[in-house]
Amino acid sequence: MGVRTSIFGGKLAATAALFVSLGAMPATARGELAFQFAGTLTASGAGNDAFFFTVGSLDLLVTKLGEYSGTNESHTVAIYRTDASFAPLELVVSRQITTTASYSGFQYLDVAGAGAVLKADTRYFIVGNANAGKQLVTSMGIGLGSGIKSFDAYRWNTKATHDPVTTLQGTDVYWGSNFQYEIIPAPAALAALGTLIGLVRRRTR
Repeated sequence: MGVRTSIFGGKLAATAALFVSLGAMPATARGELAFQFAGTLTASGAGNDAFFFTVGSLDLLVTKLGEYSGTNESHTVAIYRTDASFAPLELVVSRQITTTASYSGFQYLDVAGAGAVLKADTRYFIVGNANAGKQLVTSMGIGLGSGIKSFDAYRWNTKATHDPVTTLQGTDVYWGSNFQYEIIPAPAALAALGTLIGLVRRRTR
């Protein structure tokens, strides 16, 4: 977390540095990519994909929704809270994303202003409707951002069954949607930092 020494002076900077070194303060909030994957793009198809995942021990703020490029079309990307039966319980955020004709990666749309928060230790899914722009990725290897505990299942198209896998290495999947987020620091850590700032203020008066 940044330290504004212009307000509180050098002592606050030194004390905050010690606070960080002791591991008492969370890492700086930064943009994370939910799903990081490697594979070979071999074809395109049609339908909806859905990626079911569980958030880790801290809440996440969704900052961007993404859809893989491939058509000059507008696609819906949405995140839903779900349960053990993978039923959609609550819409968290949804946006239309326009992609390009080039298979050049994800097109992202900033949604930070929506205030979409994914709660800790809660299951969600992200779904993307890519129509003819769906990419088939073979020999998929999936990695998770540091704020996501597990990848719980994958579903392709509305009639497909859920594939309850924790990794997709060696599996062919239709891939379309993704999102970025920031980890929200725990309230206890923020309270401790507030106490630290208060102490330094009193000592520098």
